[in-house]
Amino acid sequence: MCSWSKQPGKINPNKVYIIDYPIITELICEAMSTKKGWHDNCPDLKVIHKKCEQIFKIKAKMKLLIKLLTLIVLAKSQDYDEEAVGIIPFVHFCSFDRPMLNHSVFEDEDFCNCDIIPSPMIGRPSVKIDCEMSDHVTNLTNEVFQAQKLPVNTVSLILSFQHFSEVPEFVGDQLQHLDMSNNLITILKDLNFVHVPQLEHLDLSYNQIAVLQSQAFEQLQRLHWLDLSANRLAIVPSNIFSSITNLETLRLSGNDELAENIEDSLLSVYEHFGATKKLMHLSLDHCSLNGVDLSQGEGLKTIDLSYNNITEHSILKLPENVEILDLSGNPIRFLTNVFLPRLQHLLKLVMEDLPYLSSIDEHALYRFPRLINLTFEGSKNLTHMDAFTFGNFDDNNDNDFSLKTLNLRGCSFRTFNSSLEKAFNQLEKLQLEGNPINCNCNVRWIKYLKIETNARCHKPEVLNQKLLNEIPDKKLKCENYFMRKLVNTMILLLLLIATSLAIWYFLRRLNPSRRQKFQKVGPESPYQRVTIEPNRAEYSLY
Repeated sequence: MCSWSKQPGKINPNKVYIIDYPIITELICEAMSTKKGWHDNCPDLKVIHKKCEQIFKIKAKMKLLIKLLTLIVLAKSQDYDEEAVGIIPFVHFCSFDRPMLNHSVFEDEDFCNCDIIPSPMIGRPSVKIDCEMSDHVTNLTNEVFQAQKLPVNTVSLILSFQHFSEVPEFVGDQLQHLDMSNNLITILKDLNFVHVPQLEHLDLSYNQIAVLQSQAFEQLQRLHWLDLSANRLAIVPSNIFSSITNLETLRLSGNDELAENIEDSLLSVYEHFGATKKLMHLSLDHCSLNGVDLSQGEGLKTIDLSYNNITEHSILKLPENVEILDLSGNPIRFLTNVFLPRLQHLLKLVMEDLPYLSSIDEHALYRFPRLINLTFEGSKNLTHMDAFTFGNFDDNNDNDFSLKTLNLRGCSFRTFNSSLEKAFNQLEKLQLEGNPINCNCNVRWIKYLKIETNARCHKPEVLNQKLLNEIPDKKLKCENYFMRKLVNTMILLLLLIATSLAIWYFLRRLNPSRRQKFQKVGPESPYQRVTIEPNRAEYSLY
C-alpha cells in the first residue's frame, strides 16, 4: 500500500492519506523519495512514476467509493417517516437510487437538476436543487405538491417558472436559498416558512401575491434578502417585517397599489411595515408613490424610487447616510436647491429618463459634498443647466466638489455656460453625446477640457454630426447678434409701414368719393320740375 503526506519525511506506511484533487505528481514522488526505504523500491525515476500512477488509481477508486456512499446516505435520508412529520410526500426532487446514471435520459421519470457540492472540510456535502433548468419538471402545482421534506443538507432550491398557487410547506433545516419567482402564488399564509429556519435568501417576485397574513415571515430571523416585487400587494399588515430582524435587502418594486391605503400616500416601510434599522437596500420603483418618509432608515445605503409619481413638489424624507439614490422616470419638471434634503454621504444620484425635466437651477446640486456619479441620461427635454448648479467656484473650496462622472447623454443641451468650465475640468468623465450642440464660440471652451466629451455638432448645418474636438477654432464663430437684431427690427418696421400703406390704398379704391355735383336745368329742358297742380284741378271737377 502506498502512502503519502504533505510533510516530507513524515510518512506513515500503515496509513493511506487521501488528498483532494488536483495532486501534482512531482510532489508525490518527492514526498515518497524522502522516506527511507523508498529508494530500494524505486531504483530509478521510472519506477517512482509507476508507483505514483498506482496511487492515482487508488485515489480514483476511493473517490468513486466516497461518492457512492454519499449518494446512499442522501437516498436513505429521503426515507423519512411521513406520518411522524405530518407532511404529504411528492416524487423526490433528485434521483439518488441510480446515482451513476444520468436521469435525464429516462423520459418516464421527472427529476430536477441536483448538484452535490463536496464539503471543503470533513462533513456532509451540500445539495443544490434546480427545477427551473430541468427539461422534465415544468408544471409543478399544489395539487400534487403541498409539502416536501428536502434531502439532507439541501442549501438551495429553485422552483421558479412553475404553477404553484401557494408556497408549499418545506422541511429542511439547512435550506438557505429559496426561489419561487414567476409562479401563480396569491397568498402567503401564517408560518409558511417555519420549517426552514436557516433561510437567508427568499425570492417571491413576479407572482400574484395580494394577501400577506400577519405572521407569514415568522421565525425567519436569518433572512437578509427578500424580493416581493411585481406582485399585487395593496393591503399589507402593519409590522409584517418586524420579525425579520436581520433583513438587509427588501424589494417591493412593481406593486403599484402599495400606497393606496396609506394616508397622504407618504409611504414609510418602518412605520407601516415594521422594517428594522438594519435594512440597507430598498427598492420601491414602479409603486405609484407620491412621496416617502424614510427618515428612520439609519442604515439605508441604496434607495430606488424610480418610475413613481414624484414631482418637484413631493415630500421626500430621506436619511443622510444614503449613498445611492435613483429617481429616474419621475415627472419632475425642474430641479431646485430645495427639492432634495442635504445628503452628506450621497455618492451616486441617478435621474435618467425624466420626461419633463427642462432645467437645473442654481445650487441644485451643491448640497451633496461627496457626490461622485451623476447621470441625467435620456432626459430629452433637459436644455438648461445654471452656471452655478454646483456652486460658486470663486468663493467655495474646491474640496467641496467631488463629482467625477457626469452623464448628460441623450439630453437636449444646445450650449453650456462657460462658468461651468471649472466644475467640468475637475471631472474624470463627461458624456455629452446625443445633444444637439450649437457649435459656435460659446462652446469653444469645451474643446479644451482635459477629458473627452464625444460632443457632436447639430448646428450650423455645415458642421452637423462632426465632433466638437475636431473642429478648428476659426469655424466656431459667433455672429454679431446686436447688429442682426437691429437689421431685423428695421426690416420689420419697413414691412409694417408698407403693409399699412397698401391697406390704405386698397380701401380708397373700394370706397368712391361721396361728393354730389348738381347741374342747373333750363326752362325748356325736359328734365325741369313738373307740378301736380293741373291734376288737382281735374279732380276738383268731380
